[in-house]
Amino acid sequence: MESTPSTTDPDGSTDYGNIDTLCQTENGFDLSGDFGLVNIIGGELCFDVHT
Repeated sequence: MESTPSTTDPDGSTDYGNIDTLCQTENGFDLSGDFGLVNIIGGELCFDVHT
């Protein structure tokens, strides 16, 4: 299994980088970013943005 590079944020949490693309597909979603490509099959996507 490949390891995804990460950094540690000032609050101590692990950061895997930015999400560059988020696309809805026929079967779910595709995400890409500093962490690579993630395919989500099925389900519902819900997320909160905290600034």
